[in-house]
Amino acid sequence: MKRTNKKGSIQDIFFGASFILLFAIAVIVGWMLFSKINTQIQSTNDFSTEGKTLVNNFKNKYVAITDGMFITIIVFLWLIILILAYQIDVNPIFFPFAIIVFGVLILITAVLGNTYNAFATMTGITEYSADYTIIPLVMNNFVQFILIIAFSIGIVMYGKTRG
Repeated sequence: MKRTNKKGSIQDIFFGASFILLFAIAVIVGWMLFSKINTQIQSTNDFSTEGKTLVNNFKNKYVAITDGMFITIIVFLWLIILILAYQIDVNPIFFPFAIIVFGVLILITAVLGNTYNAFATMTGITEYSADYTIIPLVMNNFVQFILIIAFSIGIVMYGKTRG
């Protein structure tokens, strides 16, 4: 039987952190665009009252839905990365290299967190990013969140018994 190599790697954390940043920015841009489109829809007579009500009801739920979706995606990414990391057979001799890679990870996530902060505080974006609670909490403490994930990955990779 042909075995495919479906193991995780330390790169998964870098891709996961980048995905989290891009998703946070996309959600806020989506909220900004949807708010502007809704304003146009509500001010025109081309749509029925039922249509306007439907769009406005979705607008009222958008922030709660996407904020919850954000934390759900983070948890699922974390679980997937942990499962993939468990499949790696790693020798404890490589632990010092992992510490160096985690140090680089801290630097990269600091840059990603600062990128989000610069984006969220831009003129015209601030009013939309301020509507969220979970996304700013995670992104303003991005290094700490990624450190927790990286520490758990280290435990999974280096803490399992070799058999």
